Amino acid sequence: MTQRPLYERAYEAAHMHWRSAGMLIAYSAQNQDATVMPSYVVLASFATELYLKTIFYIEAREEATKLKEHSLADIYQKLGQDSRDSVRGYFRYLLPRYFPAPSSVPKVGAFAEANAFTTDFDDTLQMMSDAFLTFRYWYQKGSNAPYPWAAQVVRHAVNRRIIDLVPGLRGDQRSLSLVDEPRLTSAQSLDLSIYKSEDFAVRQPPYEAAYFAAEGNWAAAEVLYYQLHEGAGFVLYSYAMLACLAVELYLKSLIHFEDKAHERTGKRKAKTKSLCELYEMLSREDRRAIRQYFNSQSRKFAPRPISDLVPGDLGSLARDKVITYDFDGTLGWISEAFADFRYAFEHPHSLVVLPTYQTLRDALRKRILELAPELDKLQA
Repeated sequence: MTQRPLYERAYEAAHMHWRSAGMLIAYSAQNQDATVMPSYVVLASFATELYLKTIFYIEAREEATKLKEHSLADIYQKLGQDSRDSVRGYFRYLLPRYFPAPSSVPKVGAFAEANAFTTDFDDTLQMMSDAFLTFRYWYQKGSNAPYPWAAQVVRHAVNRRIIDLVPGLRGDQRSLSLVDEPRLTSAQSLDLSIYKSEDFAVRQPPYEAAYFAAEGNWAAAEVLYYQLHEGAGFVLYSYAMLACLAVELYLKSLIHFEDKAHERTGKRKAKTKSLCELYEMLSREDRRAIRQYFNSQSRKFAPRPISDLVPGDLGSLARDKVITYDFDGTLGWISEAFADFRYAFEHPHSLVVLPTYQTLRDALRKRILELAPELDKLQA
């Protein structure tokens, strides 16, 4: 079976993440819940990275190699001059159609001045480049994390250029429909009080801030998980990304709590990407408690083919895989999954699905609340 061109697969993956981001912003607007907004920014920024890479792959054709850059500004500069001019021109054309008057600009509310609305293309592109990292760890910056208000205009401009280059992508049944365009303006009235004030991250203990950031990402993952079981299989990759990120932040919350409890004068560096390394940083007592709870819950489940739990064609990618509930295996796999599910389109036939996020998340959360029960009260 002939594999589709890289640009087609990148485009489809970009739209999967974009539609997932749209589900989160719709959920926020409908429920007046800003908890999932950082996750929305993460997915929207990453989707735009893949849209830009789609143009690069289209222009490179057979000479295309997997682009390692992640900065949107750097990827943009690698595009041909015609594409750069086209994207910038579409941005200028579309901006007043998204925000036709000052009253249509989303209200900053309690955000810091750093989040003032900007109509500059280069500034927006740089903010989106930064957002994928800063909004994964927004609790460290609080309201000082710059919010790319015009992100959707950039995405729309880039997508216009893609359709100019390959008109068939729009009507190709193998690609996802572009009809539903999530709009930031649909959440103008959203209460953004979660971001509180400029010194939010300073006033809130690190373990508490990391815990609530983990809860926000998990809440966003659950919004997508519900859609997954409603038949929206395209959200699987975004769900997996956010679930992995939540697990990372729960582990970091525990590390911060241990530092506070033991009154360590120097904070341990928890910036490593490996969940296995983060887990090993925990005390022996915490590791034992997490593992015991995980094992006690895992015994309730019998091994099942993964394809039974993944809808449609996505299940066929894991046809020969079986769900296991080995703690070390689960932690190790989830440690790699954040990257694997972002760039699954680059190696679609090697995708491994191991949906044991819930059990691991429950074990970590249970241990956190045993050590800091006040977090449960604050959340209520």
